[in-house]
Amino acid sequence: TSSLYFKTREPFAPIALIYNESNPEEYFALYLQQGRPHFQYKLSTNQEKPVILFTDEPVNDDEWHKIELERIGKLAKMKVYSENNNNNYQEKS
Repeated sequence: TSSLYFKTREPFAPIALIYNESNPEEYFALYLQQGRPHFQYKLSTNQEKPVILFTDEPVNDDEWHKIELERIGKLAKMKVYSENNNNNYQEKS
């Protein structure tokens, strides 16, 4: 499980990239596309396509947001919390 805070007005932006230096095909990336957070990962060279999770609501509103990423086995979740209401979040699995 990982989490981070960010705020931006940019509609397209990289947020985080972590990869295996000995095998760069294994990675996870967090980025904005049309203001919406996307979590993409590929953790095995045997995995044909990366897994991509994204939310429907944009977060490029210059407000603070918290993103939590969780992966247990084959289940991945991304939760996005807004600055104004930590109890109201978007979740994708």
